[in-house]
Amino acid sequence: MESFPFLSYTEVQGDGALCRYCVYFAQGEVGKGQHVKLGQLVTKPFSNWKNAIESFNEHAGHEFRLAVTTRAQDVITVIENQKKDIFGSLDSSEKAQAHQNRAKLYPTV
Repeated sequence: MESFPFLSYTEVQGDGALCRYCVYFAQGEVGKGQHVKLGQLVTKPFSNWKNAIESFNEHAGHEFRLAVTTRAQDVITVIENQKKDIFGSLDSSEKAQAHQNRAKLYPTV
């Protein structure tokens, strides 16, 4: 599994591999027009070990997996305090705007 860091093994839903990012962040149907239902590696554990490498490589290249990986990494950076969450960002922006407004008004008073 070192070659596929997005995979986790589960025994809970039946023995098999799941994409840890897709399990949490993929929603309903994906693809152009939202016509592809999620299945192996997302809603059902993958257990066809004969074709594992090929299937894992295919999953790694899916556009929806790349998008959910970005979402997951954003959440991880917020949790690890490397990046402000949306409320912190809005608060900082609001404070900066208030400071600028005061600076503009100060000469007129």
